[in-house]
Amino acid sequence: MTSAARILLPAAALVACGSCGADALASGGDAVTKSYVVAGAGFVNLAHELRAPSPTGRRDEDEVELYYPTTRRVFRFPHRSEEAVGIRQTSFGCGKLGANVWPSSIALASLLANGGTPTEGRRVLELGAGCGLPSATARICGSEILATDYWEQTDENGNVVFDDKDRLVPKSLFGQNLVYNVGGDENLVSRLDWFDEMNTFQTANHFQPDLVIGADLVYYPSDAQQLMNTIEIMLKTSAREALLISPLSPEYEREALPEFRRQLEGGVLGDSIDVYTDELELVTTKDNGDEDRLTMLLMRLYSNRFYGE
Repeated sequence: MTSAARILLPAAALVACGSCGADALASGGDAVTKSYVVAGAGFVNLAHELRAPSPTGRRDEDEVELYYPTTRRVFRFPHRSEEAVGIRQTSFGCGKLGANVWPSSIALASLLANGGTPTEGRRVLELGAGCGLPSATARICGSEILATDYWEQTDENGNVVFDDKDRLVPKSLFGQNLVYNVGGDENLVSRLDWFDEMNTFQTANHFQPDLVIGADLVYYPSDAQQLMNTIEIMLKTSAREALLISPLSPEYEREALPEFRRQLEGGVLGDSIDVYTDELELVTTKDNGDEDRLTMLLMRLYSNRFYGE
């Protein structure tokens, strides 16, 4: 089953929602640098980015800080306003495409925090976690999480065990930065290679997720089929639902996304998985009033093996 729709909120309503939330937070003493509104499919979700604390001159005691430049970003979600989520970004040399927080990650985290997809008490596995904002957000919302991504393996002497020169693979310290962002516990992070089906089965069987999430995963045609296979394994092993978000606007065009979407909506995963797609809009308002708009594709996949339970 597939469904496609595009529901965007009028501009005036978006600006009003964002402004009210930003004013409320600012009056509480937090300096809001950006406000985000995610609208579509009958809902409006809010997120705010706060000014990161100024450096104190003391560097964190880990190798990421030692070898790579880093920056901090802080997010707060009005529905979960009692807790902010701090994220440490690395450089491209360390994390490649996962070094920074992308707009789609903010949109996905907003959906999770504001109840667009219930997360409390669920086992949530993130694919291609990057800096881990959605995983960290799900964690403060009461989920058990496993943030997964792929990075170089090294031996006890720091030598790379396997170097795939045909793939854009982050350094091993990228995984350490992900651990830092999702709570500092290595058990919350796992290295997952979409090209290794055994690795995917082992991860799915070990963690037993019931919700799989991912932001901006569809880049290159060479990775798309492996991603599709990974999602299928998760949904046919234990997961009840997958929630994916990707940008659609031309400036963020992803080469493999049109075909990936066509296959999903065409039922490539079979009758046991229902697929619903919507187009959303992410509106970013900066503290000077400048506004950016980005159209995104929301993909929801459900395993109908669990219907009737």
